[in-house]
Amino acid sequence: KTLNELKETQIHLINSEKMASLGQLIAGVAHEINTPLASVNSNNNIRFKILDKIYEKDENNDLIQKLQHINKLDEEAIKRIKNIVISLKKFVRLDEAQLQSVNVNDEIDLTLELLNHELKNKITVVKNYSNVNQIKCYPNLLNQVFMNLIMNAKQSIEGYGKIEISTKVIGNDLEIIFEDTGCGIKKQDIKKIFNQGFTTKPYGEGTGLGLAICKKIIEKHNGQITFDSKVNVGTTFKILIPYT
Repeated sequence: KTLNELKETQIHLINSEKMASLGQLIAGVAHEINTPLASVNSNNNIRFKILDKIYEKDENNDLIQKLQHINKLDEEAIKRIKNIVISLKKFVRLDEAQLQSVNVNDEIDLTLELLNHELKNKITVVKNYSNVNQIKCYPNLLNQVFMNLIMNAKQSIEGYGKIEISTKVIGNDLEIIFEDTGCGIKKQDIKKIFNQGFTTKPYGEGTGLGLAICKKIIEKHNGQITFDSKVNVGTTFKILIPYT
């Protein structure tokens, strides 16, 4: 019993320290990005005004039209960077001390937005969201769970594949399902998958803490996480979190 308590405390400390460090890092990076980005955005707006004035005098100038098109592309790129920075800051918000009411569909979308570069051109994400009520939770912790499960699913898929994410209300519980078309979990690994330190990834690529931390986070929400897996077919993780 004492050993299990020590292990649980260790997982909690590792996770808390990791999130605190990540929050500080992202806050600093966000500041460093936003400062030059504001300058680029300002310069882009000035170019827009100048090009518009020139275009008014010479509407047939192909060069001006091309420059206007480039400026619009730059404007979209700036918006994209801003949204990524905002998403990162939301993802690691260090508000663990207080429960918050959130829409879990929005939180999953936030995680998918951050993982877009990992999934695009390789993974088809199918979202089967129900119109679920807001739930009281620790959003930054749940986002860790979503990110871990999505990344595990992605890494289990060789070549092209699919990740299906579903949300619905079952009685007084919120159900969240992550289903992938990956390689599945071997029979001998089934009982170890939530054990601290266990990993099926190559040396240096996995810490064996991801799913152990996920389990503790869901238990912190008085919920449960289970899974079903078939080799060469895929794996399904199911999360149940009570509304009360």
